[in-house]
Amino acid sequence: MDKPLTIQVNGIGPVLIEHSRRAKRVSISIKASQGVRVAVPFRVSFNKALEFVQLKKPWLQKHLTIITRRETENRTLADLSATIDRVKAKKHLTGRLNRLAKEHGFTFNKVSIRSQKTRWGSCSRNNNISLNMKLVLLSEVLVDYVILHELVHTRIHHHSKDFWLELDKYVGNSKATASRLRKYGYSLPMDILGGNMLSNLARTIIVLVIIIVPLIVGCSSPTTVSARDIQNISSKLNCPCGACTEVLSDCECDQAAELTDLIGKRLSRGESEQQIVQFLAEQYGQRIFVQ
Repeated sequence: MDKPLTIQVNGIGPVLIEHSRRAKRVSISIKASQGVRVAVPFRVSFNKALEFVQLKKPWLQKHLTIITRRETENRTLADLSATIDRVKAKKHLTGRLNRLAKEHGFTFNKVSIRSQKTRWGSCSRNNNISLNMKLVLLSEVLVDYVILHELVHTRIHHHSKDFWLELDKYVGNSKATASRLRKYGYSLPMDILGGNMLSNLARTIIVLVIIIVPLIVGCSSPTTVSARDIQNISSKLNCPCGACTEVLSDCECDQAAELTDLIGKRLSRGESEQQIVQFLAEQYGQRIFVQ
């Protein structure tokens, strides 16, 4: 077995090539801050893998440029987030929560305002509401959507059809607004102070992972897997852990993280959404489906 090899490829930079027992095909992954990695089955030589890298060079350059741009913009947004006045943010968001709750007849237990990395907001089984202080960087329309979303969770603790119908009473087309919010990612908002939008950023989670799944050099077109692809499936499923009532894409428990990772791996193998959902249904039964 050849030892892992790092090669400088003109126009791409360092490329790590290594054999993997888990690799069934040659696969290329790009991760922010980690660069390009090529996982190679034992039956394939490093020379063949390098040939494939050269073949996909334009594709790699395109996505490396995207990642570099997003990393730069992420740092800019992180700097903006660092300027948030926590006291003012807490006062503003708490006040808006109380006004909307009173206006629409909702009750909740406690509220906390934190700098969360993965959620704009959440509501516990005990109706404790948590809001992300970075919400103050969003437009008021999106702030109100997140707050009303969590307030509706005080009545319906899951993302069923009834939940969305209830939320529609207060925000109109709630799924359209949810889609708009998802474009901004979870922790890096783009509607910055007064609605000025920075460039087309955070379409996926901060660390963008792109996986090519070829049929060993000279293959058909690659399968690209992004956080959005994973989100599309996980948002339609319940977390099966039994300890929460969150939809899989919203849950932060260890089992949810494992299942999300599993969905990404199966997508990278070229499996369809139907195949993945069928596999999960066989493992966890009907409780995996959002009612």
